[in-house]
This record gives sequence, C-alpha cells and structure tokens, in this order.
Amino acid sequence: MKRLGICFGLSGLLLGAACSSDPTPTPATTGAAGSGGSSGAGTTAGNSAGGSASGGPGTAGMATAGMPSGGGGAAAAGAGGTAGAGGTAAGAGGGGAGGASCKADLGSALQFRGTGDDRVHADITKLPINQEARTIELWAYFDGTDLSWHDEHGLFEYGDKSGCAEFGLNTVNWSGNGPGQIHPYGNCDEVDNFFILPADVMKTGWVHISQSYDAQAKQFHFTVNGSDMIKDGTSRNHAIGNWPGNNFKTKKSPLRIGTTDDFSGPPGWQGKIDELRVWNVYRTPEQIKANMRVLLKGNEPGLVAYYHFDEGTGDSSADATGDAANAAKMIGADKATWPMWAKSDIPGTFTCAP
Repeated sequence: MKRLGICFGLSGLLLGAACSSDPTPTPATTGAAGSGGSSGAGTTAGNSAGGSASGGPGTAGMATAGMPSGGGGAAAAGAGGTAGAGGTAAGAGGGGAGGASCKADLGSALQFRGTGDDRVHADITKLPINQEARTIELWAYFDGTDLSWHDEHGLFEYGDKSGCAEFGLNTVNWSGNGPGQIHPYGNCDEVDNFFILPADVMKTGWVHISQSYDAQAKQFHFTVNGSDMIKDGTSRNHAIGNWPGNNFKTKKSPLRIGTTDDFSGPPGWQGKIDELRVWNVYRTPEQIKANMRVLLKGNEPGLVAYYHFDEGTGDSSADATGDAANAAKMIGADKATWPMWAKSDIPGTFTCAP
C-alpha cells in the first residue's frame, strides 16, 4: 500500500508528501468551507461534496488520506469559493477548496537481509559527482545483530574505489556494550573516518544519519540524529573542520543502497532503510535536524532523488521527485535474497511541511 503521507492540491496528485522543506512544518489539517457556487458534485475521487445548490455555502473539503483534497465541484456558475485554511482559492464556480493536506503515516520501509545478494541500485540522473556539493540522508534501523553492525557492510555508496573517488557510509563491528562506531568515507585518508556514536544511540533502533560535502568550504559533515559529529575519537582524529577534500573526486555510478558492493561485495547490511534523500546542495546540520521528521513534496531546490520505499510490493521504489529514470531497483541475481518490504515504525511524530 502506498504511503498515506501523499499530499494533494487542486491541480492533482503530487508524488511524496506535499510541502517545502525549510519552513516550519504543520500537521495535517481540514480545509474550511468555501463560499458560494452553484450546485455541483465533488471532483472525481474527491470524497467531498461541492457547493450546495443555488449558491449556498460549499461543504468544507476534507483532506482524506490517500485521496485528493475535497473541494468544490466543477460548477459552471456562481462566485469562486474562498480558499480553505492552508489551501488555494478555487477558480470560478463551485465551493471553496479544502486546504491541501496529508496524513503523516510512514507506510513501509525496505528491509535488507544481510545475507545473499540483496543489492539495490538507483541510477540517479543528477547525482552529484567530482567535488560537487551534496547531502545524502536517511533513516536506518539497526537490529542489534552482527549482520547489522559489520565492517565494510554499509548503508550507501557510489563512485569508484580507485583514487579517492567514492562517497559512502559503512558500519563497523560492534562488540560489547558500546559505544558503537560508524564509518563515512571517501576512499582516502582525509575523508575516511570512524566516528564514535553518541551515547544515546543504541545497538538496536532507528537512527537518522546524513553525510554531506560543502563544496565552498571543502569540508565534509556527518550528522547523527541531526547533531553534527565533530570528533571521530580514533587514531586518525580528524575534526570535520579539518577535512579539506582537495583530492576528493567522486566518479559517476549508480547509488548503491543497503550495501557497499564496490568495496566488499554482497552480502550487504542487515536492517531497514526509509526516507532516503539525495541532494546536490550542502544541507547544514540545522537544516537536517529541522526536517528529518518532515515529509517533503519532492520539488524542493536541490533535491535530486527521494525514496519513501512505500510500494510494499515489487522489485523497485519510485523517486518522489518525479524522475522515473531514478527508480531504485533490486538487482541481485537471486530473487529469493532480495530485500523485503516491512512496516516503517520510526519513532516520533512526522509532519507535512506547509
């Protein structure tokens, strides 16, 4: 079943939960009643009545999960309805449209097995390469097992491992009670670090992670649950501000999700991944934290791929920016080992940006 967090407006269906990334997010709302309008039934699949007969007030449009915002019917006469709260004014005729809204239900996530050939690749049209700015962010569920915390079994990767030409994120063996570590890398020492995770990150549970490159400052940034990780705490001991990235030049390749098959090959990482976003701009830690529980509409500036993983069936996941060529596809040779679909149960309240 598709994510109930799909947003709709007067112009029809938009993939992804409707909204803009940086303004303060708002919860789902119901549009106010529109004024005026001749009689007319609600729009097809609208699930709400249009304006009542003979110019009476229109019924409030209900933004029903999985359906377009309710609103005025396509009446031929009468004054245009006023906009419902958060909505846009309707055209001539008909009752006012209900405010565009969505229900922030996370739907499903992609469950990686950690055994066999469970690779997922996305050949993203506008994937940033060379020394272009970028941010990749996602929610990951670690199941506490050795297959979830395993050297060189990673969450994502792209590029070519020869000559400091990769951009990826690996896990690290976690023994004992912790703390654990995680390994963002660019395949050369200045961008290859093992970060000790904050004490509140447990061996089992959901974690929001981002890795980004600020092309202007030539610095890499890595966040955990929206907090900038400054010191790695290992023998390399590079602080984020000291990562120049002078030699960093990522080559074009598919984005490899749930495994780092260029480095270690199958089998990959074990756990769940959801809400994966790829940007061709540097997103600050403040922007990451403010929006990690906000469902975007898919047309935010700099967003080049966005995966909800809500299909719940099949062998691919659509890109919510609307680029069909960017679909993330299961490519392993043995279909019996492909990732599975699982319920997304990321803790906390998700909202739709206005």
